[in-house]
Amino acid sequence: MKDYTKVKSKFIKEKIKNADWKKDKAYIDGLIFLENIITGKEKLGWMTSFKWNGSKDTPEYKIIYQELDPNGYKQSKSAERKEKEEEAKERAIDRKEEREEREKEKKAWIKAGGKVK
Repeated sequence: MKDYTKVKSKFIKEKIKNADWKKDKAYIDGLIFLENIITGKEKLGWMTSFKWNGSKDTPEYKIIYQELDPNGYKQSKSAERKEKEEEAKERAIDRKEEREEREKEKKAWIKAGGKVK
């Protein structure tokens, strides 16, 4: 049984106040899931990881995370930014290596007597 009275996030508390039990219960439960992961009350297993990864791109995630753990949110965003920069660098290196490989193949083609238009 979920105890909706023990929710820490002001954002979620406001959502509960304006929610309908039948219509909005699943949505509120999802928000509480986010809170529990952020605060460490719930650990990620292989099944909950699917739900967690799908929730990380929502505006609610950002609001709850900033509210409950502002430093953790900043660190998370900084790590994501660094990861994206690294991925961009790796893609640039891969593209450069592919161009160089095509040039080598082209030179070998010409050296073997092939023609290039």
